[in-house]
Amino acid sequence: MIDLSKPKRVNDFLRLTLTLFIIAALTAALVGAVDSLTRDTIAENQQKAYKDAQSQIFQDADFIKQAYTEKDVHEICVARALNEDGTAGDEIVGYTVKVTAPGRNGDIELLVGVKPDKTVARVIVLSSMENANGAKTGDESFLEQYVNKTKGITVAKSGGNTVAAVTSGTISSNAVTKGVNTALYALDRMLDVKTGDGSDGPAVSEPTDTPDPGSADSNGGTASDAPAVLATPDIDPEEVLQ
Repeated sequence: MIDLSKPKRVNDFLRLTLTLFIIAALTAALVGAVDSLTRDTIAENQQKAYKDAQSQIFQDADFIKQAYTEKDVHEICVARALNEDGTAGDEIVGYTVKVTAPGRNGDIELLVGVKPDKTVARVIVLSSMENANGAKTGDESFLEQYVNKTKGITVAKSGGNTVAAVTSGTISSNAVTKGVNTALYALDRMLDVKTGDGSDGPAVSEPTDTPDPGSADSNGGTASDAPAVLATPDIDPEEVLQ
């Protein structure tokens, strides 16, 4: 026990307390500053990886962000072929849809490229915490199975609109499949939304703003910022698939 009976000891105690307080405050401020800088760097790297992935799916295209939001759907972009002068042309070469799906160890973030005929052009895993065999769902050998598939993909050993699960990685395989289906159904609903004049075509002529199927088993480029308004349909992705 500290003896506070003498003034000197009281002063020493107060000095020690103040010193510890200052050290704690400075440490907290330093940690906060480092966290802020790190967060900004991570966000910039993630955005760069996203734009690079878009360009890998549709080369020589401009990506126009659409005003569409839905559960687990983070962004939908229309990909327009570039003119010779580098400006966006009128030809729509496809769409990209950024979605997340719950995996075994956390959310898996995907970018799904879709052709104008609504079949899959390519799937890229943007981020994943899956480990062991589940991590193999990010391999091109697995993801290439989705190419040319359409909505309603299932995980099975054979079939026309199916993909084979990674060995001992069924949960992760189902998660990626769920994400791809979420992207396809969301894009389908967006394109089915009527434009303001009552026509049936998608309102994608102007730049615009913007992620549920699957089962579980054991498991071992630039985007425009000027949004045009599109109505968001009040549809639950889970209900569509039942």
